[in-house]
Order: sequence, then structure tokens, then C-alpha cells
Amino acid sequence: MRLEARFFLAAILLLGITVGTGAQAQAAVVVDWSAVPVQGMTPRGLLSVGGITCTSTTACVAAGYLQVPNPKDDSYPPTQPAELYRPLLWHWDGHEWLYQTTANPGSVGLVGTACLSGTQCWAVGAQSVGKLGNQFAGVIDSYNGKAWRQSPLPDATGAAFNAISCPSTDDCLAVGARQTSLTQAHVLVEHWDGKTWAASSSASPKGAMWSTLDSVSCFSPTSCVALGDAQDSAKATGYFFGERFNGTSWSLFTVPNPQKFNMGNESGLFGLSCPSTTSCLAVGTALDYTAGQMGADFPGGVAETWDGSTWAAIRALPQSGQGASYLPNGDSCPAVGHCWVALGVPSILGPLSRDAAVAQWDGSSFVVSSSPTKGFFSDIGCLKQDAGNWCMALGETPTGGRGGVAMLGYKIT
Repeated sequence: MRLEARFFLAAILLLGITVGTGAQAQAAVVVDWSAVPVQGMTPRGLLSVGGITCTSTTACVAAGYLQVPNPKDDSYPPTQPAELYRPLLWHWDGHEWLYQTTANPGSVGLVGTACLSGTQCWAVGAQSVGKLGNQFAGVIDSYNGKAWRQSPLPDATGAAFNAISCPSTDDCLAVGARQTSLTQAHVLVEHWDGKTWAASSSASPKGAMWSTLDSVSCFSPTSCVALGDAQDSAKATGYFFGERFNGTSWSLFTVPNPQKFNMGNESGLFGLSCPSTTSCLAVGTALDYTAGQMGADFPGGVAETWDGSTWAAIRALPQSGQGASYLPNGDSCPAVGHCWVALGVPSILGPLSRDAAVAQWDGSSFVVSSSPTKGFFSDIGCLKQDAGNWCMALGETPTGGRGGVAMLGYKIT
């Protein structure tokens, strides 16, 4: 088991493979789709785009990475990392997504963002280090409206961050895990007080050999929720868990586990949005652990809600109308009972062969709306409800070239 299974989560989410059963597609919600230009590349590698944060209709950021084979990895047994990671950042200026230069040297992946304004943003992830690239060092970047720079950490060794949330200008929480060996890792939370980053005293589930926080959402400096997954031994199936922060200390709580999954594969509640202290929507993926066989596992969508007292699994997930559920890749909730979810493509024949789609959650059910373009969305970011119904979704679309993909961007109103 290696940390890239928890941090570099693109492999399953981007493949968009889903196996399951379900009803026909729900009636489409009325959506105004507006295609937007995205400056970037048509990569020949595995592209991950996510962590979209918007503070206005003219200011958004998005983070990601490109996973490419290492041209120097031609020996057996390998003497070089098999893959390299190129960090990616984009900025929305009201007209187009512009590619921005990162401050990170080496093999780095960025997966989460948070912004207080157009001139104060953060992006988090990890750098692949070590002789074979199977160890990590935490990365946190800051943005001042003009350029990104890498923020110093007291101890980045073994760290990998999956998400960040900032309820105020001098209060941020970055969550993930710290790897202590090739087979063990434990929950890690870093806190920003306006001047420096310092470790926060969070807790891992008792007896967990491997645990990580996948997502975090803060409604205020004294009300934060983080969700993750853990495994007690190398042969045990994984399980979801949660932690709550009251501004002073963390406390563990249980969340539903609708299906067993293998921690060595891509499973986690990666999307989490809490528009109030009594309302959250979490979405993600879990791979059914069938007969304990690696490679025989099948990914399925997971969604859960919080009503202020209880976490509950949503049984009726967005359906494709072809007997399969979508994979929910990320979500954003502008208001209580009003959320948008970026959907992966439910096709074992090819992730870019279907129309990209989003789902709207009204507090009781999902309603799917398909875009006019083939591909899939990796994440979605929305403004608060008082700013009107305005979201930005990013993902991938085929270019027509052999194996090529291009960035897919849509404004949703």
C-alpha cells in the first residue's frame, strides 16, 4: 500500500468507470450552459483537474496535475520513479481560464484550493520524493492576486494534503496524512494563523494502520468538518470516518459505510461542502472489495448528508439512464438544500464518449443535466446563493487526436 493511492486520486475518477444498477435518468434540470475557453494543453498523460474555488464572477482558481511516464524509467528493477507529476494552476478572469506558473520544483501534484478573495488563495498537494518517488513532502502554495509562491511548512516530511478550507483571513485548515512508513500513515491537519503553519492536534481512528482526511469544510473558525477513510490492517477492508473541529479541539465521529472497499484503491469522500453548521453534502467513490482480489474491484458513487445531528447515506445516486450510476467527483453548495455535483462518466467503453453532466441536489434528490459537449467534469465551484445561481465546472473533452484530451470548461447559470 502506498500513499499515491490516497493522494493522487485521478486514476479511477478520470477513468469514469462505474458498474451498478439503477432507475432511468431523472428529469433534467433547466441549466444555461455557456462554454468558456481554457488555456492549457492537450496532454498525453493522465490529467487531474479539481479544487475549484470562486469568490466572484471574475475571480476563480483551479488546481490540478498532469501525471506522465518518466522517460528515464527504462530499467528493471526500476531505479527511477515510474511517473512524474506536473503541477497545474488556472485563474478565471471573467472571460477565460488562464494557465498560471506554479512555484513548485520537482514532481508535484496539487489537488485542493481555498480563497478568501481574488488576492488571497491557497492550493495544497504533495511532492513526490525519494529514489522511486514513493515518498511525499507536503506542499502548500499561496496566491496574492499576481503570483503563486510556496509557503514554508515546519515539517513537510511524509505529508500529503488533500484539501483546504479558510473561514477567515487568519484561519485555514489543510488536511491529509503523514506517511510514517511504506505501509503506514496517519491523519494530518495543519493550521494557518495568519502568519505561520503549525500542526493541529487531530486524531486518527483508534487502531488504524492507515488513515487520511480527504476533505474539509469550515462554516466558521469554530465549526469545521473533515471526512476521511482508514484501514486497520493490510488485509482489512477500509471504512469512512469523520472529525469535527470546534475551534480548539478535534473529535472523531462515525459516518455511514454503504459498501466495503479496499484502501489500496481509490476510495474516499473527496467532495465536501457545508453551507451551514447543520447542513453538509459529501460525495466520492468507493471500490467494492470483491472476494479480496485486487483488480476485481468495481468503483461506485457515494453520497452522504449531515443535518446537524446525523450523517446519512444517500441511496438514490444520480443515474445515467443506462442502468448505471454516475461517479460524483466534487460538489459545491451555494445554500442549504441547494448543491451542484460534478459527475464522472458511467461508461466502461471510454470516459470521454458521453456528454459531460452535473447534478443538482435539492435536499432530497438529485436531478441530472447533461452539457452539450462530450467528456466529464472533475469538479465544480459555485458562488454563494446571494450572488445568484452561478457555477464553474472543469473537466476533460476529447480533442479528436489519438489519445488526446483537452480542458473542458462551462459556466452554469
